[in-house]
Amino acid sequence: MWHATMGFRVVSTEDGRRLTIAEQPRTLPLPAARDAARVTLATFFYARCNAVCSAVGSEFQQLQSAILARGLQDRVRLLSISFDPRDTASELAHYAPAHARGPAGVGHGRGAG
Repeated sequence: MWHATMGFRVVSTEDGRRLTIAEQPRTLPLPAARDAARVTLATFFYARCNAVCSAVGSEFQQLQSAILARGLQDRVRLLSISFDPRDTASELAHYAPAHARGPAGVGHGRGAG
């Protein structure tokens, strides 16, 4: 219980994520997001997460389809960033095809920590 609640400081995984980021800020992969011609919509995820992160990934797939259908791929890009230091390059490579890395500018990466 002590470990799961980060020393009784959090009650949910979202609280844990926020506390971790507050205590250990990470550098965002801004060069990947920097594109003067397009707006970047970013989301944060854990590749190992099978609940909320998968739902967000599915929503990004739907958003990507809408961007493509409206011909907005040159104006909007999607970026998913993992903040889990355990997410390896191979896990991100496995996550990406399942969550629509493709022509609407969806990128997946890991924040540097």
